[in-house]
Amino acid sequence: MVVRCMEGVEMWGSRLRSGGLLTVALALTVSACATDAAGDYFAAMGAVNETYAMHVSDVGGVGPESSPEDLRVFFAARSAALDSALGDLSAIAPPDDYATPHNQFVEGLSHFAELSAAIAAESFNLESSADVVSLALHPDYGIKPSNAAEAAVVDACNALQGLADDGGVGGVDLACEELS
Repeated sequence: MVVRCMEGVEMWGSRLRSGGLLTVALALTVSACATDAAGDYFAAMGAVNETYAMHVSDVGGVGPESSPEDLRVFFAARSAALDSALGDLSAIAPPDDYATPHNQFVEGLSHFAELSAAIAAESFNLESSADVVSLALHPDYGIKPSNAAEAAVVDACNALQGLADDGGVGGVDLACEELS
């Protein structure tokens, strides 16, 4: 990215002699580079989110009426998808303007991944439908804390989407609603 941006500066610098015109050209190039960086960042974020959503949608859903085996399969698959998404996100360096909301999104996703892994581990203790219902109502591993963690991830994603929209970064769709 920096090389491409600097090539633009060199191209204009060789053609423009006036200090004022060079400053304008440099400002336009830096502005375009910042937009490119934000666009690249949001495109990478969107790809990670879409991949995660695709993996989870392939598994389906679970609830209190699910069998113990259904829960084991679902939470193992969701945990693997979350771990993969977190790995992919660690390779994305956000532009400075987006670092704080990016970190909040990653922290929320990490918390959700930890909760999902804990539920996956708990699912191996289930033997009956009554055990599934008990887990669904559990104050730490149940539906309520899981939904809250998931909602926090979607909210953090929506905050990033709002920054992209407000910042004029075109064509950004982080697929936030597909994360739940």
